[in-house]
Amino acid sequence: MRKAWFLTVALVGLLEIPVPANELTNSDLSNRLDFWHGDGFIVFLNPDGSEGQEGDGTVTPVIKINLTNEPHFVYQELRTISSSNILTVKVDIMPSSNFKRSDIDHDYNRNWSVEGTWYKHGGPLAIPAVDFWIRCSNGAKEWAYRLANITAGQWTTVIGRFMGMRPIEGREIYFCVPTGEGSIYLKNFSVEP
Repeated sequence: MRKAWFLTVALVGLLEIPVPANELTNSDLSNRLDFWHGDGFIVFLNPDGSEGQEGDGTVTPVIKINLTNEPHFVYQELRTISSSNILTVKVDIMPSSNFKRSDIDHDYNRNWSVEGTWYKHGGPLAIPAVDFWIRCSNGAKEWAYRLANITAGQWTTVIGRFMGMRPIEGREIYFCVPTGEGSIYLKNFSVEP
């Protein structure tokens, strides 16, 4: 029995177990906003959620997006072409204590629910009536959406699992906020096949 256990452990040690690679560049924000585009900026959060200063021992760099009278976003263009037709996009988000999305109907053009994933082809980009959404390109004028509603002052992990993705060059991943007041903080970004 002992020989069989040793042989199993030895074989497992030789096997190469693939670990999903994060397809985003600078996902930990260690190089500030390098490779990131859009309306966000870097701030440093203390463990209690308050903003601190760069260099303080306990702060974490995050992207902050302020809500205004129009939707805003940060995005990144993927540099690799995944052979997988599934992409999993994750991000941790936290709204500020004064976060409030607009309650004006014409600020939105979709009444999608937060359950499931939505796909849209052509026409204007969708502005769903939710607190936050991930938008992923899948070719010319094709987009996949994952929606979320969130609670002020609490971190939430939003996961979009997009099926039927084509292996295209220059895919873009957007992290979007609606019209409103307050801010949303984002960290721990990942895109995996």
